Amino acid sequence: MKVLETVRRAARSFSATTWFDVALISAVGLLPLTWFRGSVIAGWDLPWPVLDPGYVTKTAVSTWNPALCLGAPDIYVRALPYFLGSAVLRKVGFSPLATEMLWFFFWFAGAGLSMYLLIRVLLPGRRLAAVTGALFYMLNPFAMMVRWHELNLWLFFYTLAPLMLALFILCIRSGRRGYFAAFLLAAFLLSPGHVNLGSVIMLALVLGGYLVTYLVQNRRARDMVKAALRRTAILAVLWLGISAWWILPSIASLRQEAKITKEPGNTTDILKWTSEDSSWHKVLRLQGYWAFDEDNSGTEDPLLTYARDYGSAPIDVLSWLIPALGIAGLSRVRRNKGLVWPAALWVTSVFFMKGVQPPLGGFTRALFSALTVMSVFRNPFDKFGMLALIGLSPLIGMGLEAFYGLIRSRAPKSRSLAAGGMGVWAAAVFVLLFVLVWPMWTGEVIYGGGEIMPSVRVGEVPGYCREAASWLEEQGNGFRILPLPYNRGFWSLALFDWYQGHDLSRWMLKANTSTPSFGFNGGEIMEYTAYEVANGRAYGRTLCRMLNVKYVMLREDANWEVLPEYDYSMSIGYIARSAEEMREALDRQDWLEPVARFGKLVFYLNRDWQPLSAQVTGNHRVVDLHMENVLEREDTEKDAVPETEAGPWGPLGNVDWGVDQEGVLSVTSLSDQDQAWVGVERKISLGKGPFTCSYWFKTENASQAHLKVEWFGENGRLLDSQKIQEGLDGDNDWAWNSGSLVRPRGAVEARLLLLMRPKRGSTVYLRDFSVEEKPFITAFGKVTCRNEEGVVSVTSLSDQDQEWVGARWPLRLGEGPFAYSFQVRTDNAVHAHLKVEWYDGEGKAIRQQPLMEGFYGTTEWLPHSGTFERPPGAESADMVMLMKPARDATMEVRDLVIEEKYLITTFGKVSWSENEEGVLSVTSLSDQDLEWVGVRYSVSLGEGPFVYSYQSRTENTVSAHLKVEWLDEKGRVIEFRHLQPSVQGSTDWTERSGFLLKPPEAAGAELVILMEPAEGARMEVRDLFVGEQSWIRALCSGEGYSPDTVYISREDAERLPLSPETSGETRPPTCTLESSRPWSAKLRLKADGPCFLVLNQAYDAGWQAYLGSPGWLKVLTSSGDLPATHLMVNGYANAWFVEEAGEYQITLYYRPQTLLYLGVTLSALTWALFAAWCISVAVRRRVGRESAYPAEEQ
Repeated sequence: MKVLETVRRAARSFSATTWFDVALISAVGLLPLTWFRGSVIAGWDLPWPVLDPGYVTKTAVSTWNPALCLGAPDIYVRALPYFLGSAVLRKVGFSPLATEMLWFFFWFAGAGLSMYLLIRVLLPGRRLAAVTGALFYMLNPFAMMVRWHELNLWLFFYTLAPLMLALFILCIRSGRRGYFAAFLLAAFLLSPGHVNLGSVIMLALVLGGYLVTYLVQNRRARDMVKAALRRTAILAVLWLGISAWWILPSIASLRQEAKITKEPGNTTDILKWTSEDSSWHKVLRLQGYWAFDEDNSGTEDPLLTYARDYGSAPIDVLSWLIPALGIAGLSRVRRNKGLVWPAALWVTSVFFMKGVQPPLGGFTRALFSALTVMSVFRNPFDKFGMLALIGLSPLIGMGLEAFYGLIRSRAPKSRSLAAGGMGVWAAAVFVLLFVLVWPMWTGEVIYGGGEIMPSVRVGEVPGYCREAASWLEEQGNGFRILPLPYNRGFWSLALFDWYQGHDLSRWMLKANTSTPSFGFNGGEIMEYTAYEVANGRAYGRTLCRMLNVKYVMLREDANWEVLPEYDYSMSIGYIARSAEEMREALDRQDWLEPVARFGKLVFYLNRDWQPLSAQVTGNHRVVDLHMENVLEREDTEKDAVPETEAGPWGPLGNVDWGVDQEGVLSVTSLSDQDQAWVGVERKISLGKGPFTCSYWFKTENASQAHLKVEWFGENGRLLDSQKIQEGLDGDNDWAWNSGSLVRPRGAVEARLLLLMRPKRGSTVYLRDFSVEEKPFITAFGKVTCRNEEGVVSVTSLSDQDQEWVGARWPLRLGEGPFAYSFQVRTDNAVHAHLKVEWYDGEGKAIRQQPLMEGFYGTTEWLPHSGTFERPPGAESADMVMLMKPARDATMEVRDLVIEEKYLITTFGKVSWSENEEGVLSVTSLSDQDLEWVGVRYSVSLGEGPFVYSYQSRTENTVSAHLKVEWLDEKGRVIEFRHLQPSVQGSTDWTERSGFLLKPPEAAGAELVILMEPAEGARMEVRDLFVGEQSWIRALCSGEGYSPDTVYISREDAERLPLSPETSGETRPPTCTLESSRPWSAKLRLKADGPCFLVLNQAYDAGWQAYLGSPGWLKVLTSSGDLPATHLMVNGYANAWFVEEAGEYQITLYYRPQTLLYLGVTLSALTWALFAAWCISVAVRRRVGRESAYPAEEQ
C-alpha cells in the first residue's frame, strides 16, 4: 500500500509539472507512426524518403542543376538540414522507414511542443490553455486536410513557426543569450520550409506583428521600447548572418522562381481557383480547402478518401465548436494582454483565407492585383490558414480553460451541475480533438490510393530503377536522357503506376533526365524534341543531337489508365501517346537502337550521339525573332490591287480610230473580211471595287457593237469578261448608259474594249466614259434608289406591285469567311430585309444569306453585325435590299462593311460583337441553356509549334475558358488545349501566354470561347496572337540543326562584328573539355579566328568565362575576364563569341556557386562571433561578481 501511495503521490506531483505536459504532447506526437503501416510515405511534394539522401544532398550543394530541363538554378540548397539529417540517420543504420518515422514525429510532436511553449510565454501560468491549445494545433481540420495531405516542406514552417515566435518574444523581453541561441538554432532548422520563399514573408509578418503589438502596449515605457528595438535589430542581423548560407545562393534563383510562380495562371486566376470553396462560414471552421471534393486528375478517385464521410451534416454542425471556442478566447483578450496579437492574427488571417469570397472579396482581389508581393499568398486558404492556426490555437486553449474555470467555480454550489459541466467540457474536448479529426486517428489522413491512383504509402522503389541508376552511373554524366512520356511539370500524377507526386526521375536515376520543362529556359525546345521523337518525326533526330541526348527512355511503368492516349493538350502536363504507339515510333527510327531494358524501363541509344557538353564553331546563322500572327489573314496581300497606269488606246484588227478635241472616241471598220471582232482597247487603272461606270454611246451602220472590260491574272490568263454595253446594230443616236463592274479574285490588270463585227464603214462613238468605285445599284419593282454620301436608300412607289421590291448591287468577295457590320433605318417599312445572294458560274442563284431579318414600321438607325461563309461553287454575289411594296415605305443602309475574317458561330444563347479595337465580346443571355455556351471560329494554323498570347477579362462569369480544339479531316475534335484556365467572377484585363503543339493527326483547328450559362455573364478577348516559335522554326527548317553551326538572334548579330551569313574561311576551331562539375567546366580552346564557344546548358547570365583556373574568391569578386561576349545561341544555350584568334585555357563558372561558399563562410563566422560574444559576456559577469565580494568571503 505504501508503494502504491508513493507512486500515486509521485504521479500527482509529476502531473503538476511542465514535464507532464511535455510527455503528454510527445505521447500524442507518436500518432503519425501508426500512419505508415509498414511502408514509407512518399508522394505529392515529399518524394525524398524513397531516394538516396546522399545523392540528394550532393545535388543540393550545387546552385546549378543540369538535370532541371536543360539546366537551371537549384532551390533545394535551403533544404540541406533535412537532407543532411536524413543522410546522417541512414549512415548510422536507420532504415528509410525508421528515418521517416523520426521526421514525422519531429514535425507532429514538435508542432505541439512549439505551440505549448508559445502559449506558456503569452499566458504564463495557463497550463490547461497551453496543453489544449497545443493539442488543437496538432489535431485540427486545417492540418489534416492541408499539411498532412499535401506532404511538403511547409511542415517545417508549421512545426517551428510557433517556436520562433515564442523565442522572439523571450528575446525582446529579456535579452538572454540562451534565448538568442535557441532562436538562431530554430531558424536554422526552419530553413527547409523556405523552399517556398513565401514562408520568409509569413514569418516576418508573424514576428513583426507581435513586435508592433508589444511596442504599442508598452509605448509609455521608453526603456522597454528601446530595448525591444535594439534586440530585434540584433536578432535580425544574426538571423541574416546564420542564414547567409541559403539566402545568398537564392539570389540566383529568384528570377526562375518568379517565372514559375507566374504560371500556369496569374495570381488572380489561382487566387479565385483556390478560394472558390472558401466561404466565410467554412474558413471560420478551418474548412474550405479547394481540393476537398476534387478527384485526382483523369480519374474518379477522390483526392481525400474520407471527404464524402467527413462532409456530412453532423460534422458541419459540430465543427462550429472551433469558432465558438475561438470567440470565447477573444472574450478574454482584455484580461490577458498576451492574446492581443494572436486575436488580431486570427481575425486578419480568416478574412484573407476566404480569398475572393464575400464579404469584401473585391477588396481582396484588388489588393492581390495591386501588390506583387501578394503572389506568395495566391493560395490563401493554405498560406493564411497557417497564420490563422497560430493565432487561433492560443484562443482555443484559453476558451477551453475559461470554460473549465467556469465549471470549477460552480462546483462548490452544485456537484451535479459541476459533474454535468465537466461532462460537457470533456465532450467538447473529445469532439475537438477526436471527432473533427477522426481521419488522423484512423490513418485515412494519408492517401491510401484509389481504383487507379496509387497510394502515397510506397513499399520501396522498384528494383529495376536502382539497376538502371547503377548502369547510368557507370557512364558518367556528360549526356542527357529524354524520357517518354515527357513530363512538363514538377508533378507526375500519371508518370508512375507505383507513385504519384513530385517527379523523382532525376533523383531516382541519378541522371540528367531533362525534366521538367515548364517555366525553364529552353523548355519549349525540350518539349518539341519530345513531341518529334514520340511521333517518329523528322526533326527529333537533329534536336536530340543538338541537346546532347544520348538515350531516349521509354517508361512503361507510367500509369496508362490516367495518362491520355493523345495528350498534346498538356492539360495535366505530359507529352505522350499510348505505350504501343510510342514503342512503334521509337523502333522505326533508324537512329535509335534499343540497348538496355531494366524491368519497365527501356533505353534507346542515339546512334548519332557525340559528347557535346561544350563545343566550338566559327559558323553561324541568323534567326529573326519577329513572329507573325498566323491568326491574321493576309488580306492586304490577297486583296492588294497592283498599281497599274492607264494606257493609250490601241487598235484591234483593221480599223481607223481617233479622239477629237471634245474627247469623242470614234472607231471605223475598214474591211468586211477581218478577224471575228475589230475595235480598240486600252489598259485601265481600277481599285478594289465594286464599280459604277457611265458613258455616252453612238453607232452608225454597226453590227453587234458593244463595250466590255476584261480582267487578267498575274500570269496574263483571262479571268473574266464583263460587258458594260450589250451589242447594238444599225444606227443609234447618242445615249447615256451605266453599268457595274466587279473585280474578280486574283485580278491584277483590267482592259477596256470597244468592239464590233468587221463591216466596212461601220462606226462606233464613245465619250465621257467614267468609273467610280461604288456599287452600281439596280432597282426591281416600282422604287426609287439613291446612293449618296454612303447611304443607300430605297423607297417604294406603290402598294400594288410585285411581291418584293428593292435594289441590288454586285459584291466583290474573296474566299471568306466574312464578317459584316452596317446600320439600318426604316420608315413605314413592311418586312424589310438585307441579304447576300450567291450565284454559280452560270449566274444561277445557289444560296441566300440573310444579314437582317424583316423590319416593320419606323426605326432609328440600328447597328447590325455578324458573319457568313462563301458556299461551295459560288462564283459571284449580290447584296439585296428588299421589302414588301408599300407606298412611300423607305429603307436605308449605311456604313456597310464586309471583311474577310474568321467565321464566328455561336452555340447556346449568346450574343457577341467585335469592336474597332479588335475586342471580341461574348455575353450569355440565359441561365437555362446548354451546359456550355459561347462562340467558335475556324483558324488556319501551320505545323507549329506555336507561342500564343492574349488579354482577357470577364464579368460575372461562373466559369469561362479559351481553348483550341484540334480537328481531324472530317471535322471531329481529336484534342483540345486550354489557353486560359477557368475564370470565375469579374476580372480586369489580364495578359496570358504559353506554348502550343499541334497533334500530327490534326487537319484543322478552332478557337473556342465558352462559359457556363449565366445571364449577363461576359468574356472579352483582345490582342490574340499565335505565332510559330522562331528558334524552333529556324532549327527545324531545311536540313535542320548542324553541329558545326550556331543560330543567333538578329539583335545579337547586329551588335557583334559578324557577317550576316555563315562564315567558314578559317580552319575550324577546336575545343577540349578537361573537367566539369555541375557549376563549372574547364576546357582548352584553339582558334585561328573569331568563333563561338558553346556550353550546352540553358542560358543564364550567371555563367561567366575566365582565363585559367580562378579560385572562387576571384569568381566572386570579378566578372569573367575572357575577352568574349556572352550571348544565347540555338534558342537556349550559353555561348561566348571570342573575337581574337589564339589558344586559351578557359574556365566556365556559374558565379552564384561562390555565393554559397560565401554564405557558408558568413554563417560560420556569425555563429563563431555569437559564441564569442556569449562567452565574453559570461566572463565579464563572472569577473564582476567576483570583484563584488572580499576574497575571504569568496
